[in-house]
Amino acid sequence: MNINFKNKGCTLRNLFIINLLAFSFVSCGSVKDDLIDLPFEIRQPIPFIPGLVADGLSGDWPGSYTPLKILSDICGNIPDSNDFQTSFRIAWNETGLFIQAEITDDTVYEDPDKFWNGDGLELFLSPARGSLNIIQVSVRPGFELSDSLAACRIYDHRRSELLIESETSIIFCCEKSSHGYTLEGFVPLELIGIEPDQDTAMAIQLYLNDADHEDDQENHSLPWYSIRDSYRNPYACHSIRFTADQYPEMHPEIRTCIVDEQTVHLKVIGDRAYDEQTFRIISGALQHRFKLNSKGPGLKHWTFPEHKIPSGRGSFVGLQLEEKTLQVLDLEMAHRVYEKIDPPEWYENEIRIFEIMDKYSRPPDSAILFTGSSTIRRWYSLADDMDQRAVINRGFGGSVMEELNLNLERIVFPYNPSMILVYEGDNDITRGTTPSAFLDECKIFINQCRHRLPDTEIIFLSIKPSPARMRYWKQMARANSMLEDFCRTQENVTFIDITSPMFKKPGILKSDIYAGDKVHLNEKGYALLTQVIKSNLSK
Repeated sequence: MNINFKNKGCTLRNLFIINLLAFSFVSCGSVKDDLIDLPFEIRQPIPFIPGLVADGLSGDWPGSYTPLKILSDICGNIPDSNDFQTSFRIAWNETGLFIQAEITDDTVYEDPDKFWNGDGLELFLSPARGSLNIIQVSVRPGFELSDSLAACRIYDHRRSELLIESETSIIFCCEKSSHGYTLEGFVPLELIGIEPDQDTAMAIQLYLNDADHEDDQENHSLPWYSIRDSYRNPYACHSIRFTADQYPEMHPEIRTCIVDEQTVHLKVIGDRAYDEQTFRIISGALQHRFKLNSKGPGLKHWTFPEHKIPSGRGSFVGLQLEEKTLQVLDLEMAHRVYEKIDPPEWYENEIRIFEIMDKYSRPPDSAILFTGSSTIRRWYSLADDMDQRAVINRGFGGSVMEELNLNLERIVFPYNPSMILVYEGDNDITRGTTPSAFLDECKIFINQCRHRLPDTEIIFLSIKPSPARMRYWKQMARANSMLEDFCRTQENVTFIDITSPMFKKPGILKSDIYAGDKVHLNEKGYALLTQVIKSNLSK
């Protein structure tokens, strides 16, 4: 769903920074038991403000509401204050959620196609931290538009058909100034199935973005929550709570990133002094105390090799002010930077997010596991379509059979599934893999699963045809035939033909079951896929 409405350096000015570069915590004495087991969900209070209007002006916001600043990017890099500075306010009332962001920017660049590549704002909203029902709202100033309306697009990442479409539009307005611009907008929360009310909780991530030109390598993306990948990581967001009159406070930022898989960078960044107040960084049973005072930017160093990072339940880093916990970050979600070593395979981030989701919400044993490439990954309505059976979706887009085999220990074996449905081959054949080589990889999958999951039924879905890839269809059909013949010779291994129902008649595909890219399936295509699979499972 797309909606368009009309309408580099690092300056430390007024910032106090504790910079924990390539660091290792040294225990500073014993830690109280109640500090070791910190909560991972700290809810930010959001005030009720009646009468707000999304017009790009600030006159209807209370003067007592001090805007929150976002000072740095995910790794703690601070934009030059002459180039880019940001602040925002967030509130709610009975109509929905309101956001106002004031941006100081020396050069405004807008990408009319990929909003996130240029100047603007991005919101990720879901009913709760951990929910996969995520809505992304991307906004750019839209200076070419009339009536002060900003350009806005919605990207629907929701995983449930139970959520209704909103009859109320998302509206963002932009007011240009001599030093930048202001964005103000309204989001109806019925989009994510929420009715605004006091004490209602939900999840949100906000990015404020800056680029000075196309392909700007010095661009900035400043996140409110200190974890990225918000469109696919349901824990990369703040948990917020609607209150009557409590405003969120501006706390020092905590930024973490793992460098070369060997060391961790951590920065604590504040915009003011905290005279005589003691901060504490803690991780497991390790802690360090420090102050942000008025004598100027503070700088401290520790060594923190990755093997010192706590694992399991204690793999967090927390920031406390006196006895109050300000933020807790799971180190397993920390941003990875590969400066001196080759980066891992392209799919590493996606596989790691699966592991993060498993850590917070362990899937049940004996569920039905769906895995494979983007035909599985994009099956957002899978649980609903399978009649709310216990299903696990571990598709990672762009994958081939060999890459699935390389990740069996991480996204197949841990679940002890009763049944595995596999869709691969689409990408294999288009990248030059022969049908016989594809079959060899399928055999590897079967043999590995038989060794580790001897009682699990394996089902291969046939490679689907698609309008954009019909030049490969002869090879795909050959791979299907070879795989089907092999499956007939194997015990507890089944082949399901999802191909035939996708043809209107021989050689002519049904045109109404494909997404706009003519490769993936649309809603109607997944309804067809559901019907074919369920009819075979019931036999």
